[in-house]
Amino acid sequence: MTGLLPLIFALAILDSSRPKVFSALPVHAWSWWLGLFALSLALWLGLCETVTRVLLRSRRRHWVEQWDLLAHALMLGYLALICYRFGWTSRVQAYTPAILPWLALQAVHWWILAFGLRPRPELNGWSRAGMIRQQIRFGMLPILLILPIFDVCNWLTLRSGLQQYLMHHLGAPITMGIGTLALGIFAPLLMPLVLVRMWHAQPLPPSELRELLEAACRQMRVRVRGLMLWPAEVNKIYNAAVIGVLPQLRYVLFSQDLLRDFPPRQILAVLGHELGHARYWHLPLYMLFVLVTLMTSFLLAAPLTTALGHVAWFHATSPELREGMITVALLGLKWRLIFGYLSRACERQADLSGADLSGGPAIMGDALRTVARLSGQAETTPSWRHYSIGQRAAFLARVEIAPELAVRHHGQVRIWWRSLTALALALSVILGIITLRNPAAW
Repeated sequence: MTGLLPLIFALAILDSSRPKVFSALPVHAWSWWLGLFALSLALWLGLCETVTRVLLRSRRRHWVEQWDLLAHALMLGYLALICYRFGWTSRVQAYTPAILPWLALQAVHWWILAFGLRPRPELNGWSRAGMIRQQIRFGMLPILLILPIFDVCNWLTLRSGLQQYLMHHLGAPITMGIGTLALGIFAPLLMPLVLVRMWHAQPLPPSELRELLEAACRQMRVRVRGLMLWPAEVNKIYNAAVIGVLPQLRYVLFSQDLLRDFPPRQILAVLGHELGHARYWHLPLYMLFVLVTLMTSFLLAAPLTTALGHVAWFHATSPELREGMITVALLGLKWRLIFGYLSRACERQADLSGADLSGGPAIMGDALRTVARLSGQAETTPSWRHYSIGQRAAFLARVEIAPELAVRHHGQVRIWWRSLTALALALSVILGIITLRNPAAW
């Protein structure tokens, strides 16, 4: 399981378990909490080590991957236990320190699985410390960097009374919608500069390859601030990424192994894929999805709570736990299923962009298969956000035979844009009417 989805669930647990009124944690009580965390980490370390050793001896890698999924569920369950049962979020009063116990469990899990999740560790060169740094820096860092900023902004708006004013006059949905829009505007401005420095990315040195890639950017009419070399903590990482929405703050990053081991035409295909995300405005589309699903959650939360209130065991739980279960269920629906479908559609559109730039779908398909072959990844390995490499290559092969499939797929992504835009406008009107009639309804 990738780091994004568990992190989203973890943040949902923290948010839904935050009480309306905080109670400060006495200084002497911190020793009890630290002791609990130390004991939890020790037990978790022993469990992870034992299970992983047993599974690795079986030489069945898919069992290790299943354990990885189960471990993520157990870690989220632990976070829910200390938040809902022991009031962890009411003690620390901020997202950044509240998520630290979950991150500590994640670090232990990655430490143990550093070699277990790779089919040929001697090829990929994973180290335990390298695995942890790689997962945090490249998997979770973009979102984790936002948490301290959010905590500071939340503290300032509470201190100044702005948050209470907006909640009273506009209601929670509109207030949170404003916050989401502000974050969606602010993050693309700040994150590229921060991530490039924290990832230690360096500009590509002058070479024929750099000139070829710069010419390709001009050909696609996608401006970038820089083409960057993306060093990794471990060997054999074949990856690339585009970060930033504004051309003045947009970077394309290539791992050093990809530039070294891929032929130039396949590197062009990878570049075309990344530029496709910028060309078709996929990041703003994702932000629009977040805004729509946030407003939808506000509308569905009360009816779902009422409907589930007739279930005896659900009614017997605390209000925070009920809110948390509904929040996590809605998140699973909208992120794992709906956003997964949207993300796969955008990734497929980016593959078509890579095919256009490199000279044809066959070259883009070859680049995908090269990633699988050099990284030791099976082409059938599923991905909730990208399709498997085999599925992506098969689609490109069909496009080679029937180019109208590409035109049809671009049309499908445009339908996503129109549908989400219409939903955002309609939901804004509905929530606005409800708020104007009864600001206290939320």
